[in-house]
Amino acid sequence: MGNGIKQIDIIRTSSSRPELLELTTESWKKYLKFDGELRWILHEDVLNSDKIEAIKKIGSNYDIFQINNPAIGQGESLFWLLEQVKTKLILYIEDDWKLLKEINLDELYDLMYTNTDINQITFNKRAIMAKKQWFIKKEIKKDNISLVTDMYWTFIPSLWRIDWIKPKIPEYLKETSGGTCSYGLNDHLRKFFGDKMADEDFNADWVIANTGTYFLGNLMKNYKELVVSGKMDSKDYDKLDNGFYVQHLGYTPYEPENWHWPLVEPPKVRKYKNITEYTNNRKGIPRTKDNRKWNPWISKEELS
Repeated sequence: MGNGIKQIDIIRTSSSRPELLELTTESWKKYLKFDGELRWILHEDVLNSDKIEAIKKIGSNYDIFQINNPAIGQGESLFWLLEQVKTKLILYIEDDWKLLKEINLDELYDLMYTNTDINQITFNKRAIMAKKQWFIKKEIKKDNISLVTDMYWTFIPSLWRIDWIKPKIPEYLKETSGGTCSYGLNDHLRKFFGDKMADEDFNADWVIANTGTYFLGNLMKNYKELVVSGKMDSKDYDKLDNGFYVQHLGYTPYEPENWHWPLVEPPKVRKYKNITEYTNNRKGIPRTKDNRKWNPWISKEELS
């Protein structure tokens, strides 16, 4: 694949949800804009054998398609996908993420090739809030494209620099006996930086200098100040590039009535002081209907 043409491999994990896989595949093929070549790679981890034929039908439209029955786990599925990759940049999308609006991959491809310190660009599932727990985000511009620092390596849809993350995945999987793609990887990544990732030093500037993980878009603009005050029409507000690109449709393979629930912030009563507390505790937060309730239009002042 070294013919001078822009190329991106798209890797997708799937877990026996053909309805979601078909819907999300259509959304990404509709809204991704790229003048180069895209190679679609799918791994199906079978959790429901009754769905295999439906998955095979969808998978036949992918360039590379693998089924594992019985399932090998999300972490091992990811490792298999990474072994198939031939491009320097990849797009990671799980089977239940729907793309809501156009993404110009040509611009992001050029951006990441020009700026080798950018290792991940994420398409967020909500407007980009100014603060997450104690972590204050920073908005920057690179080649006239707005980015916002992300505090960790994410597994929602994102562009990855393969030579940065791929060497770090296998050791993580060994530690977790197959593992899942979760916040645990971020705790694992700390080992690659040692004392440089001390709690007191972990901030937006550290992310810029070390991990290079970003959201695409601008920090969320205050809805009350702009729309409620009458300074801006709500339709114009919706056109702002606030980083809201994708919708999470799925939760578990066997709860189709819950597919519309988004995964959101942990309950507001949970406050973490630093990255150590966050990675140690975030993995165990139970997801209930109550902690899916959140207000996306919290101002910067309220978040502080």
